[in-house]
Amino acid sequence: MAGNLYDKAQGQKGLLQKIGSYIPGFGGYMDRESRRDADQMERDFIATKLIGQKTAIKRAVDDLMSNGNYDNLAQYEKLMNKIDKVAAKIKTASQGYTGLFDTIKIDDAALERIYQYDLGLVEAAKEVELAATELNGLGSDAEKASAKARQLSDLVDRIDDYFNKRAETIAKG
Repeated sequence: MAGNLYDKAQGQKGLLQKIGSYIPGFGGYMDRESRRDADQMERDFIATKLIGQKTAIKRAVDDLMSNGNYDNLAQYEKLMNKIDKVAAKIKTASQGYTGLFDTIKIDDAALERIYQYDLGLVEAAKEVELAATELNGLGSDAEKASAKARQLSDLVDRIDDYFNKRAETIAKG
C-alpha cells in the first residue's frame, strides 16, 4: 500500500514538474495553500499564450493580402474570435475552481486527471504558439496558410475541450 501511494505521488510529481517546466514560478503547485494561486497562474499563462498568437495571425493575413490573396480572410477573423472567446473563458473562469481547494474533496484519481488536463492545456497552448509561428511564414501560399489556420482552430478547440473536461472533473470531485 505504501509503495502504491508513493508511486502515485511520484507520478503526480512528474506531471507537475513537466507543467512547471513550461510556466515560470509554477513549482509550488503541490503545496495545498498555493494551489489556488497556481491554478490562476496556469490559466493566465494559457490565456496570455493564446492571445499572443493573434499577432502572428494578423501578420499572416497582412502578408496574404500583400500577395493579393483575399480569399477566405473570414477564416482568420473567426480564428481570432475563437481565440478571444476561449482565452477569456479560461482567464475569467469563476472562482468555482476554488472548489478544488476548499469545499470539494478531490480523490487521488481525480487529482491525477486534473493534472493530466493541466498538462494537456499547457502543451496545447505551446502547440498553438508553434502553429501560429508557422502560419506567419505562409503569407505567400494561401492554401497552406488556410490549412495551418484550420490546424490552429482545431488546437484551440482542443484547449477548450480540455478546459471543459477539467472543470467537470473538479465539479465531480
